[in-house]
Amino acid sequence: MGLFDWISGRSRSAAKDPAVNAGPAGLPAALIPYERPTWVPETDDAVCAARGSRFGGAATLKPGEAWPCCRRCGQPMNLLLQLGSRDLPEGVEVPWGDGLLQAWGCTSSEPQLCLADGGWEAFDGSQLVRTLGYDQVADEATPSAAREPWPARHITGWTVQEDLPGYEDQHLLGIDLTDEQHDRLDALELPRSGDKLMGWPAWVQGAEYPSCPDCGESMTAVFQIDSEDHVPWMWGDSGCGHLSVCPSHPERAAWAWACC
Repeated sequence: MGLFDWISGRSRSAAKDPAVNAGPAGLPAALIPYERPTWVPETDDAVCAARGSRFGGAATLKPGEAWPCCRRCGQPMNLLLQLGSRDLPEGVEVPWGDGLLQAWGCTSSEPQLCLADGGWEAFDGSQLVRTLGYDQVADEATPSAAREPWPARHITGWTVQEDLPGYEDQHLLGIDLTDEQHDRLDALELPRSGDKLMGWPAWVQGAEYPSCPDCGESMTAVFQIDSEDHVPWMWGDSGCGHLSVCPSHPERAAWAWACC
């Protein structure tokens, strides 16, 4: 299944659900079939279970596994997100199966800021993104041994909102809107910025779906991490990043970001 097939198939399914189509008034008719739900995380700083979903803090690793380090500079990386399939909203299709989606990124500035030196590309050495089954991980989270981690923000729930494709995905779908219609979407702030699960990516420079290294298929964007929302970091100049998973190889996950 290619990217266009996946977008069209998911959009047709969403179009059958009246709750998904109950969006803001005045939307271009061409976009109504492509309305899609997105879920905004609700968080707090209370202690959560080792395998619970979180931004920052300590991750749950394999038994005896050391904290991940950057393959460029060797320094410990910061946990961006640990997302458990059992913590997702009811009805959300989980691309990676029953387990955890985990992502780390290097924020060290010694000897260089790895994230600013090609670290925006998927599968770069300054990051680690993976999926793990619950039966593969330990019962306790593992703190970083050499770096103070970012404060943990535990995901306690979700707020559902409607989302629509931006210009980049409209182009992939063959949708051609007028300037006035684009202004309407901009006024509604769609697609939605900020940290979110599923929905439509709020691309910064262009549609950048990574290709799976196993099959070459376009990967599915499953989570958006924006600058200084739930993690205390800015991706370049007010940038935004996306976690993606291959629909045919769920063990393959990727992280990529772009800035203005």
